[in-house]
Amino acid sequence: MGRLAAVVWGFLFASAVGCAASPPAGNAPPPSALPIVSIEGAWEGTLEVGPARLLVVLKIKRVGSGWTATADSPDQNAYDIPVDRVAFDGNRVTIDILRIDARYEARVDGDRLTGTMTQNGQALPLDLKRNARPSGAPALRPLVAGEPALDGTWAGALQVGLVRLHLVAKIRRAAAGWVATVDSIDQNARDIPVAAVTVHGDSLKLDLPRINASYEARIAGDKLAGKWTQNAKVFPLDLERTATPPVVKARAQEPKRPLPYDEIEIAVENAPAAITLACTLTKPRGDGPFAGVVLFTGSGPQDRDESLMGHKPFLVLADSITRAGVEVLRCDDRGVGKSTGAFAKATTFDFADDALAEVAALRARPEVARAHVGVAGHSEGSTVAAVAAAKSADVAFIVLLAGAALPGDQILDLQWAWLEKAAGESDQKIAESQAEWHKVYAILKTEKDDGAAKEKLRAVYDGLPDADRREMDRSGGFDVRVKEVLSPWYRTFITLDPRTFLAKVTVPVLAINGERDRQVPPDANLREMRKALAHNRDVTVRELPGLNHLFQTAVTGAPAEYAKIDETMSPAALTLVSDWIARHAR
Repeated sequence: MGRLAAVVWGFLFASAVGCAASPPAGNAPPPSALPIVSIEGAWEGTLEVGPARLLVVLKIKRVGSGWTATADSPDQNAYDIPVDRVAFDGNRVTIDILRIDARYEARVDGDRLTGTMTQNGQALPLDLKRNARPSGAPALRPLVAGEPALDGTWAGALQVGLVRLHLVAKIRRAAAGWVATVDSIDQNARDIPVAAVTVHGDSLKLDLPRINASYEARIAGDKLAGKWTQNAKVFPLDLERTATPPVVKARAQEPKRPLPYDEIEIAVENAPAAITLACTLTKPRGDGPFAGVVLFTGSGPQDRDESLMGHKPFLVLADSITRAGVEVLRCDDRGVGKSTGAFAKATTFDFADDALAEVAALRARPEVARAHVGVAGHSEGSTVAAVAAAKSADVAFIVLLAGAALPGDQILDLQWAWLEKAAGESDQKIAESQAEWHKVYAILKTEKDDGAAKEKLRAVYDGLPDADRREMDRSGGFDVRVKEVLSPWYRTFITLDPRTFLAKVTVPVLAINGERDRQVPPDANLREMRKALAHNRDVTVRELPGLNHLFQTAVTGAPAEYAKIDETMSPAALTLVSDWIARHAR
């Protein structure tokens, strides 16, 4: 299998910025447009629990298009308790703290929150007041004899295939134990909460359940030598203490406030799946009616901004489309960020159902023209859009951004052939690698029982050269890889043929791919796209020169360039998409 065994394509370190899965309050319909009010700051009040009076402090701050927060209970010596979800619709705020089974729901009135704290099934009134100098700030506890001095900022880089991700861990003493957060600089993710910091002698462990990750290291003065584990994949990661860590910087194209449109946080229910999707709606000013479009992300767990490699493509795209007079809805993937559900158990068809739930939510809004709501998907999201349009007449148009027309196994062949060629492999070696992977695909397509499939895959693994097995072992080993390929998503991906659904699409279609897209190569895919849509009278298919999979102006198109390019999305691509949607949404 050569270098393919170690490739982790589309790996996403941080699925969201400052938010995690938790159900929203109630099943109320989406709120109408409300003035944008800031809830940023420190809020405090007293919770009366029987004879006890407990001071509560909430510290809320804006992160990207959402909010993040921590909670203190000074009377219980508890500080910096991570808040898993902050939902704010303009006059009401809902805050979920999963680790203590608590929810706070309140009405916002200037510098006051009037509401109720519910914990372990018991509801108690709790009113909070914004306070520039919150009470009860803890003093640093003294170090225990022999305890390592971990306070500080630690930085290092994680090598994931051809991509290098810079991570920063911020660790400090709390009133009891340690607290920490992690930044993923290249993915523009800040303050990812660490649920537990465990120190035994010279051993450190950080648990990050929000992103299904952990970090274990040996402490040696100002260095941490260890390994990063995420989604069962293991990567070496060493960190060093630093006074000048890299910082997350906003990209030049990210919209600056004040904005000429309204931002509203809403919850979308996919009732059959019992899932709630947390979303941001951007709405042009005025009464409408407005056309609408749902943005759907590519493969892998992604937040509503499709944050990756230091960029937020959907934040930038939503801004452009909204300025063109179209309402835009973008949501955290199921099981990601503030959305509920299990991402790991979902397939492309499940995501199509989520997209249709989002279309229904847009169509239900009073300012939206029901007959003019479409779906724009990126990468796998394009297949989601095609499936949704083939399934429901509610989808008025679709936009396929870097979308595939070929089945997943053929896409992987094209991706990996380019990667191995770029790494200097010979044509013969590439052909041998593909032959081994074709054995894997054949097993996945014909053997439906996971146990039997695993045994057959073990035989393929055992037959590999020693060097290839060692290379696979460095990226997690057989058990990790077999779990990945036996997942419902992967089994669906390699067999799903987008052409089956494109052939059923009769609504207007815009399909664009970048000339230097190495993940969905344009030549073969656009050719098949044109054939599959030949029956449709309103189709625009374009290959955009010089652009990569993210529609950035690129040199080679390799994923390793994504973070290095300041441009989030080519202005030409933004204009093409926004203008096409505005024309076809009338």
